[in-house]
Amino acid sequence: MAISDSINGLISKTRDVAGTANALVNLPGIPDSIRNSVSSLFGTGTGVRPSSNRRDLSNFIATTSKLNGFTRPAYYYVEIAPPKMLRGESQNARTLAFLTESTNLPGVSLNTSDIRRYGYGPTERKPYAPTFVDLSMSFYVDAAGLVQSFFYKWMNGIVRFESTMNGSQAIVNNTAMRPFEVNYKDEYESDIIITTVDEANNDIINVRLTKAFPIFFGDISLGWSDSDSISRLPITFSYYNWKIEKINLLQIQENRQPGLVQSLLKAGTALQTLASIRKPTGVADIINVVNNTSLAIGRLF
Repeated sequence: MAISDSINGLISKTRDVAGTANALVNLPGIPDSIRNSVSSLFGTGTGVRPSSNRRDLSNFIATTSKLNGFTRPAYYYVEIAPPKMLRGESQNARTLAFLTESTNLPGVSLNTSDIRRYGYGPTERKPYAPTFVDLSMSFYVDAAGLVQSFFYKWMNGIVRFESTMNGSQAIVNNTAMRPFEVNYKDEYESDIIITTVDEANNDIINVRLTKAFPIFFGDISLGWSDSDSISRLPITFSYYNWKIEKINLLQIQENRQPGLVQSLLKAGTALQTLASIRKPTGVADIINVVNNTSLAIGRLF
């Protein structure tokens, strides 16, 4: 065997051992004594430095498990509080949560200006104000006409576009308004909450749009060839601001006290896990033993 082949084989084995050691020290719940021993073996004080942490499947799984997995675009719901001028539409507003076909989580951009850092020479951007992008939603159009009626009343109550020839007053949403008259903002603004949930229907993040109101009532396409489709109404909202109200789901689960039955079930599962652990015969078995032991201990305590 050539010397180069021997060196290449040694390098390959070293990489395998280093990758295994890296996976070992990054396992959740591993005792500090084992982590420190592996770290000292490879000459590092803070752990084995990963050569490619992104491509390490065990680290990826461990990291995503700590984060409770990923969110899915289809797991959400929308709450629209009716404005003051639509006080009698509370039940219809709650129904909109079931008829919201699609929406987006809002974004923000920063307006910047170009300045010269020394009064001359190259320029750099300096932010000075945020810009909030209008939010578009799509609603299923129900056969009772609730969706169309709700948003029609809302927009007509902001600026009365039901005009008459003589320009006389009319009662719109319990308010006397002339054609094309603009209502007071505190009468038509409202809050919208978009909530993302996990597969168990637990809230993850609430996004609240403050002082929101519709600015666009889209057209609804009709056609003889669309007999198997559902009509959709696009609505665009403007708003004053938005903020994220985050719910720390992992912290809630840690602080939740299980009942007696849940504790007994967890203890039985943990004992079964401990009983199934066999004596390790290699590094890979050590990793499995540590992982299974950590899982069992977590279920017990």
